[in-house]
Amino acid sequence: MKKSGLLLALLLAVAPMAQALDASDQGEYQIVRVDGTLGAMQMKLFRQGKQWMMDGRQLPEKQWSEVCRATGECKLVDASSADVAEWKKTLPEDDADLQNARFNCIKNIAMGFCRIESKAQKRIYIMFALVRGTPQPIVLHRLK
Repeated sequence: MKKSGLLLALLLAVAPMAQALDASDQGEYQIVRVDGTLGAMQMKLFRQGKQWMMDGRQLPEKQWSEVCRATGECKLVDASSADVAEWKKTLPEDDADLQNARFNCIKNIAMGFCRIESKAQKRIYIMFALVRGTPQPIVLHRLK
């Protein structure tokens, strides 16, 4: 194997990899506005078998509506390391703890949904809106 190939294999082996969400991430979430208050949009993330699904509602509605199911462009799939690297560019570069954190993400055509595990902040959840060119990070508050 050439030196460059060996170096690339070594870098890939030690680079932080994107990982998928797990059953512990099933739950209800609410969007946090830029000012830190809770927004009116809530989402429920759950699995049917091995497939992630999402329902949503706009408060004060009590009824959940289907948002993402197992078909079409809305189907939630595991995010790649390349996806995560692109999304990380939208986060503060000077926050080393966040930049070095483990990202566990799923995505579809419109958004990425990540559990981020860092040393300083145990778990945080961020949704990356993907519909306007540059990914837009949106902090989520876990309700249940």
